[in-house]
This record gives sequence, structure tokens and C-alpha cells, in this order.
Amino acid sequence: SEQLLAAFAREAAVARAQAPAKAAAVAAAAEDGAAEARARVGRLWASDIGDGFQEWEVLRAALGPEAAFEAIASRRVADDPEELEHADAVCRYWVERCLVPRSTTSDQASGGLLAERRRRLARLQRLLQERAGGGSGSRGEERRPSAALPRAVPKGAVLRASATHWLLGAPAVRKDRALKPMQHLHKAVALVLEDVRADRPTSLVLLNGPRVGTLSGSFGDCFFGGSRPTESLMLVPGGGIWGQIMLPAGQLENFLASGALEVVEGAQLSDVMGVPAEERWAAMGGKLESLAEAATASLGDKQRRTWYSRFLGVELDSWE
Repeated sequence: SEQLLAAFAREAAVARAQAPAKAAAVAAAAEDGAAEARARVGRLWASDIGDGFQEWEVLRAALGPEAAFEAIASRRVADDPEELEHADAVCRYWVERCLVPRSTTSDQASGGLLAERRRRLARLQRLLQERAGGGSGSRGEERRPSAALPRAVPKGAVLRASATHWLLGAPAVRKDRALKPMQHLHKAVALVLEDVRADRPTSLVLLNGPRVGTLSGSFGDCFFGGSRPTESLMLVPGGGIWGQIMLPAGQLENFLASGALEVVEGAQLSDVMGVPAEERWAAMGGKLESLAEAATASLGDKQRRTWYSRFLGVELDSWE
């Protein structure tokens, strides 16, 4: 495999060397100009530090479609342009969320922008090296408040999940890496099954999960309530909910503090179940405040559909 990777690197280097020098210079100047413009508004983006997509395309072009690498790197979505576009967008979101250094200051934005960009890239490289070597660097991780409860959360409380925090699987991707992917909490409405305590796990049940089956007799449909199996169904109008979500001790507090979950004041189970499943998030106060939130939420919608398709074999298009 090392020989194969070395061959790929040589092919990529040859392909780059064959590119017209003038075109490369123009592209570099344009990218530096874009970086400078973005820095003026105090923000760096994935393209400023490089997301690797251009190098990837050069490598694929150099190897040709019949190369062994094609089989190694292929995925189920390889022939679907929409799926590939979505995957690229999620990758860029991850880069900007986890790798891009924080925004520049006003002094930095007024001069020395490119020099600052290079310094930031150097610091980023050191961070990645520390990560690879088991270092303890902390930049790039989402900052979260302490695990202290914002307030008591009682049994029966209704929670509304964010439309922008869950598309990577968890709000703080690096700190929450021990958690299983939780894209199904995107735009979720959930019920707290017991009084929340910081020293013990918390049980929740989804109230707007999709239909996963039909109950025997005339008892209605079975709806998904979480990935943790339960011995019995939670009876609701129209059928029952199977499964729960079990959060480790202190995790719900972190989600509440970060805004990934929010208590819906005054809401009752009957209020939630009185509207169709696909409308419950909005009925519990869920809304998008800006075009940027709407764009991120759209990525999250797709990530949620992918989660249900991959882990449950359930297609959400008809349900949503």
C-alpha cells in the first residue's frame, strides 16, 4: 500500500508540474485576494487553508478512471453528483468548524493579512502534528460551558433540538467523539423520561421519529424513539414509540448549555402529539433566523436522511 501511495504522489506531482505556470500564478493571486477580502470582515474559510479538493481532482485525473485507486476510494455515492456535492459541502463545514483558526482582530484585518494567514496556517499545522502525536492542543474544538445545569430539568419536560448543531453527529465533534453519530437529533423533539441529575445518565425519547413498522392487530403504527432498545412501547395517539436515547451523565447539561438542545417552556406531551410528526419541531418553536442558518439546516436535513437510511433502512423523503 505504501508503494501505491508513493506512486499516487509522484503522479500528482507530475500533473501539477504540467500545469501552465501563468494559470497557477493567476489562481494563487485570486485565492490570496479572496483570503484578504474575507479577512477584512474578520473570518477565514475552508478555502483559505485548503480543503484538498483541487489536489484530489488533479490526482484522479492523473491516475485515470481505471486505476486501482478508483476501486479503493469508491463509495456508494460515487456516481451521484448530488450526493458528492453534499459530501463536499459537509467536508467544508467540518473544516471551517474544526480546523479554521478563529477570526482575525481588527488590527490584523487592517494590514499584514497574508502574513497573518501564513502564521495561522503554521499554527494549524503544529496543531495537527500535536494531534497526530497525542498532544494536548485545544484550538479547533468547540468551546462549551461547564457541565453545571442551567436549571433543573424535570421528568416530562419537552426538548427541542437545534437545526444547526447536529449535522456532524454531535455539537462538539472532537470532545464528543466517544458518542455514536447522532444526526437523528437534528430538528428533533424529545421527552425527558426522568428528573435530570448531573451524576447519572439521562433517558429521552424522540417524539417526531419516523414510522418504522406497524403494530399487530389494530394498535396503529410503531415509531422510532431512539437507538437504545426498550422492552415495551410508549403508547401515543396512533400507535407506540419504540426505543430511547441514553445520554451519558452530564451530557444533557452540555447540550443545553451549548444550545444544541433547549427546554420548551410550558410544553406538554399532548401539545406535541397533537400535530403531525413532520410539523412538531416548528410547533415547538423551532425556526431558522437567517439565510446562513437555513443553508446549514439544509445540510443537516440531508445528514438526518442519510443517518436513518444507513442505520435503520428507513427513507425519510415520504415522511418529511
